[in-house]
Amino acid sequence: MILADFLRWRKQIPQLVVLQVPRWMASSGLEMSKKVSLDVFCDASKDTYATCIYLRSHVEEEVKIQLVMSKARVTPNKRLTIPHLELLACLIGARLAQQVIRELGMSEEKVWYWTDSSTALTWIQSDKPWGTFVSNRVKELRHLTIADKWYHVAGENNPTDLPSRGCSVQKLKETRWWERPDWLRQEKKYWNHASPTVDASEVNQELKKTAIAKVNVMFENFMDRLDKFGDYHKILRHVAYLKRFITRPQGRSELTYQELKEAEVRVLRHTQQSVGDAGLGSRVKRMNVFKDSNGLLRLKNSLYSEFDIRCPIILPGNNEVVKLLIRKAHETALHVGVQTVQYLLRHKFWVLKGKHAVRSVITSCAICRCFNAKKATGRRRWNFRKKQFILFLKDVQ
Repeated sequence: MILADFLRWRKQIPQLVVLQVPRWMASSGLEMSKKVSLDVFCDASKDTYATCIYLRSHVEEEVKIQLVMSKARVTPNKRLTIPHLELLACLIGARLAQQVIRELGMSEEKVWYWTDSSTALTWIQSDKPWGTFVSNRVKELRHLTIADKWYHVAGENNPTDLPSRGCSVQKLKETRWWERPDWLRQEKKYWNHASPTVDASEVNQELKKTAIAKVNVMFENFMDRLDKFGDYHKILRHVAYLKRFITRPQGRSELTYQELKEAEVRVLRHTQQSVGDAGLGSRVKRMNVFKDSNGLLRLKNSLYSEFDIRCPIILPGNNEVVKLLIRKAHETALHVGVQTVQYLLRHKFWVLKGKHAVRSVITSCAICRCFNAKKATGRRRWNFRKKQFILFLKDVQ
């Protein structure tokens, strides 16, 4: 297949002898500066992308079209889409045009750029953030050319269709490609630049991908993390220092008794509020309860004279902070039993289902488990018979 194509191409080479391309463009520098303009055409196929530049000059009320320069390149090994190749064709067209402008001493305003790719044209003229491939080439194109000087031309009217796809020598002679396109000889208002039909999905496919991370901002209350502590006194100290940080009192180093007392009120109030009425249970509704000046729920009792004993603070037994309070009372009293701990707590607190709560804390106490552990029973001796024992000794030897 390749050999047949090569032989067919080689057979046409002798026909190029009769092919003549005129080289005249203009007669003077003044004529070059005032009566001429350049038209740059770009096109691409799956195998090749190309550009060609025509000089349009006015000579004695006649418009002449002459090919100045053209260039074609084989598509890269990396597989690219047709719109990408069209954009590459526009890029080599802009680079080649800069070389011609420099050599002929022309102005950029007298240069017109044409492409039959509506997608590439949209990329060039739009300010949207494109992907890396498109963005880099559009950036260079905008540096070399003016975006508004790019126009769309129908595919059948684009002369670069010939070098981007190739042709035979006979077709080249018939089309007289170096003198096309004929519609450029007309006035600008009659130019055949079509209104492009843009494929929005194809264009937007090259939009720069932006990773959007959804962040859920959670404002966590410090008081909701009290169950993370392992010591009741440590909770009080942290809350007291936090209160001191907010108020910023001057000249204080160690925490005072009043500060620790205020911290305990805050912790107990938050413990009651965190469980709510449902957590305290229906039993509280049958009790004679009230709220004191600190907002703490207390049980009213008339049997004792001291206020804390007469009106203990009601606490839920299944709360982690309350369990730390029970453990503190248990350890302070040197690991006494359930009833003693309950008695000590009732001087100030009324723990709902207190017996069960105290028993669960004491059961999990490591020191109490060591002291209450049962003695290990002796190992059961083996009852060897004499004959079995002799066989055992022989096996050992």
